[in-house]
Amino acid sequence: MKKRQFTRAARCAACCALSVMLAALLGGCAAASAASASDAASASDVAVTSAAAFASTDDLSAYDLEYSNRDLDASYDAAQATYITLADNASSAETYAHESANGVSISGNDVTITQAGTYVLNGNLTDGCVYVNIDEEEKCQLVLNGVSISNSDGPCIYVMAADKTFITLADGTQNTLVDGADYVLDEEEEPTATIFSKDDLTLNGTGALNITGNYRHAVRSKDDLVITGGAYVINAVEDALSGKDCLKICGGTFDI
Repeated sequence: MKKRQFTRAARCAACCALSVMLAALLGGCAAASAASASDAASASDVAVTSAAAFASTDDLSAYDLEYSNRDLDASYDAAQATYITLADNASSAETYAHESANGVSISGNDVTITQAGTYVLNGNLTDGCVYVNIDEEEKCQLVLNGVSISNSDGPCIYVMAADKTFITLADGTQNTLVDGADYVLDEEEEPTATIFSKDDLTLNGTGALNITGNYRHAVRSKDDLVITGGAYVINAVEDALSGKDCLKICGGTFDI
């Protein structure tokens, strides 16, 4: 997929938050129209929503200001999901029918998702990480359903490979992610954030997420970063929200 670099002005213009409380200036925002319920429920990941006209001196016609069905739709099929319970040296994964689940590898406090699909996570890790490492043509949805993860020497969620990953905040849940001040980095000197993705990343849902970025950033995507819902409290020593190719926001509340 062809990527376009966003200028700082365009990145701010692309933000269209419904109700934002920011400690850092996001710039002018415009509201995006919501997709219909039937469209949002579609499994396809095609663009359905465009940003409204902007009062800006920039020509924004070159920029991608759209949101896909799956960006906007935080639902999932519970019967088809895999359920991961996080616990120190005792994490487990099972299907809806309480059978052994494929697509999840567990080693100590590291949980690695290796197949496309929907994964519902709950529980606590005091020093661990959830990795996503699937085919680069496939998508993954992580539903945070009451999760607390800390990691002393790296990120809490690390998307190593995927076409796109959706992190959904389950309704009524509180979720907390805290990284450490010193990372053990790979050969590319990555990752650099509490939630770090090498590919497109979307955050959605109606739950709450507290993120502390003690090393550098709180949330960073090396492709697109899209946020369409959720309540966020973010503390970071550098950037709170960073998307290399774009940052688009059309919903959520933020205390940064």
